[in-house]
Amino acid sequence: MAGLRDAVTYGELIVTALRRFPDRVAFRQDGRELTYRETADLLARWITLFTERGLEPGEGVGILSPNRPEVWLGQSASLMAGGRYTALHPLGSLDDHRYACDEAELRFLLVDPAYAERAARLLESSRTVEAVFTFGPADVGEDLARLVAAVTPALTAAARYADVLVEQPARAHEFTDNRAIAQALAVIPVKASILVTNDLRYPADDFRREGLQMQVVSLFGHQAFAVNYMYEAYPFSGDRRRLQRLLEAPDWTPAIHEAARTHHWTHLLIRKDFPHPQRIPLEQIFDGELYSVFRFTPD
Repeated sequence: MAGLRDAVTYGELIVTALRRFPDRVAFRQDGRELTYRETADLLARWITLFTERGLEPGEGVGILSPNRPEVWLGQSASLMAGGRYTALHPLGSLDDHRYACDEAELRFLLVDPAYAERAARLLESSRTVEAVFTFGPADVGEDLARLVAAVTPALTAAARYADVLVEQPARAHEFTDNRAIAQALAVIPVKASILVTNDLRYPADDFRREGLQMQVVSLFGHQAFAVNYMYEAYPFSGDRRRLQRLLEAPDWTPAIHEAARTHHWTHLLIRKDFPHPQRIPLEQIFDGELYSVFRFTPD
């Protein structure tokens, strides 16, 4: 098992866990049980199915379902096949779901049969959804249970993962090393802080940026300005992006101070190899090889 600070991927953690206790029960629901061994077999089949259906590295899979084992299988298989997944809230409206599908550029949609009607409408109206797979028989899409039962995985889940991510690196994810940003963020209190940054790999008005994603919110818990579209008011994303672009200009302007007062920014995270003002009239509290951190002073 990897240590706390060892570099390890999600897939490696899953494969390790599935191997540890093969005969123990992994899932229980409505009277059915799956052992870790059975789960590993299913996972390998799902990965094989997604690969055979042409899921390409970085492509999106949406999941619309209440909690059930297939949700976990869909999430894990999507990632281990080289894709990514987005969960759609079961209580969301059609407009919410269509927006999420299009913004996340979801190609496949996995749904509980109870949401078959919603899936049919999304398949018809979404710009990006190409296929629907259901967790059991339904009037729309294809039944995943039937499909995976017919699949003969050429490799185990572990070997399939190694094949995708090691033997075929051109088809693999490119994992982002976040150690440099973690060191910078360690000096910023999580509580009562709002940071802004010129590291705009995940801007408010563009969900997909060639697989590079800003990880401030998801990994470190800090409250950040306009880095995650799911937490921003959609009509104002363009205005916020324009404010972020002030931090890409070579000169510091009073407009930055005004934006800080208006939006209650407390800290500025500067990535040095990205465009940024050359002279920053703020207190510097961290200076690393890749990042610097400055503190806004309240008026």
